[in-house]
Amino acid sequence: MSQVFIFGASMAYGVGSTEGSFGDMLKRKLHEEMYSDGGVGEKHEVYNFTKPGATIEFVLDNYENQIEQYRKSGKLIAIVHVGGNNAKAKDAPENWVSTGEEFRSLAKKLLSSLAGKIDSVIWVELAPVDESKTTPRGTSYFYNHRFVEFNKIYAEVCAQMNIPFIETGIGPDEWKEKYLYEDGLHPNTAGQRLIFEKVWEEVKKLI
Repeated sequence: MSQVFIFGASMAYGVGSTEGSFGDMLKRKLHEEMYSDGGVGEKHEVYNFTKPGATIEFVLDNYENQIEQYRKSGKLIAIVHVGGNNAKAKDAPENWVSTGEEFRSLAKKLLSSLAGKIDSVIWVELAPVDESKTTPRGTSYFYNHRFVEFNKIYAEVCAQMNIPFIETGIGPDEWKEKYLYEDGLHPNTAGQRLIFEKVWEEVKKLI
């Protein structure tokens, strides 16, 4: 039995996509392999432990209990997409939820802790936003330069720990045109499919 646990916020939850998140697509892919005619049988499980609005602190506070309650014998893989709600400003344009250094410390803490409890970890980058719709979005302010800063931190920490870091490979203008939901923040269905394809390339090496 291999299990995939997904930790994160609204993007990993699937807000903005009619087909759900990349995690939902991964679950469907594995179910096709298991339960279609001539399938391999019950060999994999996917659990989505995401929460819209979650920060990296939320994941740190909850993931150990989730592992304890759901883990079975066999390989355990974690896919993490969190940090957008740390990168944003709240109530004022530069009232940051987390500074870059604070986030670096939190990312190292989470990845070090996960690495001690999970067989394999995959981290997914923050995709670009349409700032004309996200500055502000309600009482929050999401900026691309902050996402670029936090992705750089992600990539550095993942490289230090030999953890795959999934990048979309799509530039901001193309992402905005083709892969962004109308709210300017979340991936649309095409965006989630693209992320799924990148994630699947890593997951299939591990299961």
